[in-house]
Amino acid sequence: MSDATDVTDLYREFGDERLPPGQRETTAFPVLSKSGTPEFDPETWEFTVTGAVEDDLSFSWEEFRTLPTATQRQDFHCVTGWSKFDCEFTGVSFPELAERAGVCLLYT
Repeated sequence: MSDATDVTDLYREFGDERLPPGQRETTAFPVLSKSGTPEFDPETWEFTVTGAVEDDLSFSWEEFRTLPTATQRQDFHCVTGWSKFDCEFTGVSFPELAERAGVCLLYT
């Protein structure tokens, strides 16, 4: 196993069935797209954080790739009716971005 944070047992908080009613388990990971996959250009790609934050942030692809990442293992349940267990996803976490931007707690 990897060093991923495992959240596959969260289903226990919502009952004791890992496969939700009406879902079927798959071992594949279907890739579905209604309108095609957009082109990716790392030279023009930009990720911004704006709104209720202390500091607006903007990252180029090169800058974004230097941010700390985390890996999480979780089950993926698609609205089309299939589920795949034990998927691992790696990326920059929301808490990492929220801390850097200084998210304002307007509704506390």
